[in-house]
Amino acid sequence: MLTFELINNSTTRSQAKYHSMFHLDYAENRLIEVYSKSGYLILMYTSKGKSEDTQNQLEIPILSLLWIKESILNGFWKKPSDGGFPKNKHACKAIFETEVILISRSMNAGYPGKMGVKIVNKSRSSHILPTWPQEIQITDDAVKAHLLPVIDKLTEGID
Repeated sequence: MLTFELINNSTTRSQAKYHSMFHLDYAENRLIEVYSKSGYLILMYTSKGKSEDTQNQLEIPILSLLWIKESILNGFWKKPSDGGFPKNKHACKAIFETEVILISRSMNAGYPGKMGVKIVNKSRSSHILPTWPQEIQITDDAVKAHLLPVIDKLTEGID
């Protein structure tokens, strides 16, 4: 399994392809930067703190992106009567390149009451706390405006 350094300085940023940057919440307390490198999508995020900021990132195989997109668009965002996931299905997981990727519906993504998704790579440790997996919560609005266009770009030509 490839390992990646935290993309938080000019050296590591120059080694990855930059795609976009967006604030997750209206107060601009969480900034997400989107990169790709060596067959992986990397979502690096900075959470503003009172005394110092916290940085972490989620690394997921590009081969998992079509499954993630399909799960969001045709699973979570569709009613069961229209072919979406059953009402009691709030999460799903799959294995890509030996990495266990989990996606779940989040009722408080970014801030209370804002719907979104949580994406977890259970095979990779958090850069902050190694006993936790890498994960990120993204609002539906941010998924539509920022994540899906990057997924479309990175998966062009992949079936």
